[in-house]
Amino acid sequence: MPGLLRRVRFVLQHSARLVLARLLGSRRQSWREKSRLSSEKGLVLLHGWVDQRSFNREGRYRNVNLGELAQHLERRGWTCCLLPLVLPTVGYRWALRALLRSRTPFLLPHTWLTLPDILEAAVADVGLCPPRGAVPSFESIDLQPLMEADLRKDWAVARVPTNFLHCLTVRRWRSKGLPLAGFVYSYENHLWERGFCLGFRRAYPEARLVGYQDANVPDLCLNFYVSACEFERVPFPDVVVTNGAYSFSVLRRSGYPEERLRQGGAVRFEASVERAREVGDDSECGEEMNGVRQAVLVVPPSNLELASELIWKACRALGSDLALRVTIKCHPVLPFSRIERALGGLRLPPNFVVSELPFLELLLRSGVLLYMDSTTSLEALAHGVGIIHVGSEWSLDLDTIGIDCAERMRARTPAEIKAAVHAVLSMRGIELADRRRRGRELVRLFLGPAREHAYSPVAEVLLYEARCPATPNSLWAQPE
Repeated sequence: MPGLLRRVRFVLQHSARLVLARLLGSRRQSWREKSRLSSEKGLVLLHGWVDQRSFNREGRYRNVNLGELAQHLERRGWTCCLLPLVLPTVGYRWALRALLRSRTPFLLPHTWLTLPDILEAAVADVGLCPPRGAVPSFESIDLQPLMEADLRKDWAVARVPTNFLHCLTVRRWRSKGLPLAGFVYSYENHLWERGFCLGFRRAYPEARLVGYQDANVPDLCLNFYVSACEFERVPFPDVVVTNGAYSFSVLRRSGYPEERLRQGGAVRFEASVERAREVGDDSECGEEMNGVRQAVLVVPPSNLELASELIWKACRALGSDLALRVTIKCHPVLPFSRIERALGGLRLPPNFVVSELPFLELLLRSGVLLYMDSTTSLEALAHGVGIIHVGSEWSLDLDTIGIDCAERMRARTPAEIKAAVHAVLSMRGIELADRRRRGRELVRLFLGPAREHAYSPVAEVLLYEARCPATPNSLWAQPE
């Protein structure tokens, strides 16, 4: 019954978005589309998330994940257009109005969809459970019950319909004659990405698909790792562009075909990369750090259970030390109110605050960063801020930094966290200067140069006329 109610909610929610998109967006959007859908090289769609962070003070849209890639491609002759996907932390109406005010050219998916599309997506996974014996065993373990339980969970949350709607959106674009030459998106190999890739493979087999790996590739984050047979069986981009040498090496060793990988740069962390590449004298940084010596920044992950664990441990470790100023900066998709409820109405210690200020502004005021799985650890090292990775008591370690290094301290219990914080904040002079220097060297290993170096691989892939060879199969083929 909960799964059926979610299907009804899915239909109602997307039908309402369809109406809103038509009422608020289509008429004012049409002139922009018509004026930009003519290009010798065709139209390139650039995926971008939409929430409060997506607009600057003047209201202009900024692509957090892909940086200034649109401007780079347009200088090379392509016509670029934003494909906005609205995050659940903001209202759809608010996001649509903000996009219209920004005067950024965009293609809103719900402007093109129809009610039959929504109904088709709502039943896309009916009968999807594999027949008995279809799932191979692993070390003599029957995985069929696990697979069936996972499919039931997907059914309950309407995960397949939500992402299959992306495939139907691309089909609508083809039926309306949009000249799409390419699609570039932030790559993590999630289901929503495969929905778009499937749509392009069916409707635009000539289009070039580029996944830009813009964040991190933890060793145990299994969605990034693909078996040899999957490259032939599932929708996949023509090329994955990594954000640096480390990710390129990890994905290549895991089995990615080399012709499907390009090494790019850290388009998402341009300011931090530039800071890490500056050559300076840190020999007297002990005096420089006096003003932020007692400031701790805590960045909870997007997972509710892990975020709750990190905040609980931080409160136990640092709540009694009133000389420390502790700031919590929550992930955009997980507000503190949800964490607070999960912890039974947690009351923060008096030296703790929750801040909505930009992360970089808070980081520059801090002496140490507490994190679990965030790429913010590399940003902290780039700016000379010490980092402490807090291990979970019950979950996998998804630390961004997948190598042993002295630049990152580790802690698990509240007592270990307290000791590590005081150890980092007590550094002075040569010791601190050496730690900062090695930290910036580590950042340069993980994050490649931004700007031209980061954007050129995408342009090179789009220029290549024939996409990488892949074996067609029934999944890619349009159903009869």
